[in-house]
Amino acid sequence: YISKHSPGSRYTTVGVASRLQIDNDQVTDANVAANGVVNHGVRLESVEAVLSGAALSSEIINSAAKQATTSLNESRIIDDRQASAEFRVKLLEAYVRRSLKQSAKRVGIDIYM
Repeated sequence: YISKHSPGSRYTTVGVASRLQIDNDQVTDANVAANGVVNHGVRLESVEAVLSGAALSSEIINSAAKQATTSLNESRIIDDRQASAEFRVKLLEAYVRRSLKQSAKRVGIDIYM
């Protein structure tokens, strides 16, 4: 789990958790979820779909991160004094990348971006 906290409130602006299972250099199972983007935690199934069956690389991680908001209703993305909806979307993509890179490292794969 990796998160960005609001300096003013200490609440999580965006957080992403990911878990990867790898077999023969291919992702056999991926679970990715986020909080702080909408008013409840959400599973990022579009990110999981990009990863499933793929050989983990910086290109795959970037492609997966770009899909982070496709399954979200954009009108439900939090837009408040802590962060605009547009900023949260940018943070979400960045933190998906960071979380996946961290998960890859946990299974012994170093991703250089």
